[in-house]
Amino acid sequence: MRKKLAFVGFSLVLIISLAGAANPPAENPFVFDPNKLDTGDVYLYYFSGNPEEFEPRTLVYYYYKALSGPYLDIEEAFVRVNREKSEYLCTYRINLDQMMLERSTFQYLLDKSSISPNTTYQAETTVDFAKKRLTYDVLNRTEKGFQRYYKTVKYKIIPTFSYGTYHVDGWTVMRFYPYPEKRIQVGEINSSLFYVDADVEYLGRETVEVPYGKIDCHKFEITGRGLLARLYGKKAWVWMSAEDERNYMVKYRNDNPRSAFEPVVEMRLVDIRKMTPEEWAGLFVTVEKAGEN
Repeated sequence: MRKKLAFVGFSLVLIISLAGAANPPAENPFVFDPNKLDTGDVYLYYFSGNPEEFEPRTLVYYYYKALSGPYLDIEEAFVRVNREKSEYLCTYRINLDQMMLERSTFQYLLDKSSISPNTTYQAETTVDFAKKRLTYDVLNRTEKGFQRYYKTVKYKIIPTFSYGTYHVDGWTVMRFYPYPEKRIQVGEINSSLFYVDADVEYLGRETVEVPYGKIDCHKFEITGRGLLARLYGKKAWVWMSAEDERNYMVKYRNDNPRSAFEPVVEMRLVDIRKMTPEEWAGLFVTVEKAGEN
């Protein structure tokens, strides 16, 4: 089940990397380029949490809905392979001046009574750029009923990305990577909602095969900073298209557990398409239609 209390577990050794972190970079390395965005397009990815082999269990839709001033709005649908509609709606607002998430929401769309225990019903993340802090407000269904969870996390580096969003903020901002830089510093909020410093290293070009086809890509490796993070922390990789000026994400792999139910996270591009507002709305289940899925 999607969003199974994702705040459980993930590589606590990365937290200790704070002790070995260097001074943060003086300025944001990413620079906005409107040619790298295509509002109105929908990107489809197969999603797998199987650490042994890629086993698609979900089709994830990312709708690049609107660009207004410095704000890019993205919506997400999460459709399991044996279903036709998403039971969740996620929204993301990325501030392109800061090159990081400003607000995100998660909403289970069916009646509260239908949600399983140990599952998130509703969540909101907001960012205060002046105070460099993220605030999480989460409503979970537990064995004892519904309980609200709050947490505030301070960050040091702009931009800082979140594993709780499957790094949609990170690989969206990676469209504006400052080639040919070999290494840049970013911040990371891991799935336990702790901040760590991280390095993004450009590894060069690599051709990968995904359901969308064989694509020449820029490959990046992301690791936590500090001695313990280097020794014990696991890595993540992202492949961005080198064939298209939009530089979109083709493949993403993170070997850090996101939750007890997702020991790894991997996504592979399936399609890029246009959808009408009516088609997009039709991807989501409603209470009236719930019994049909």
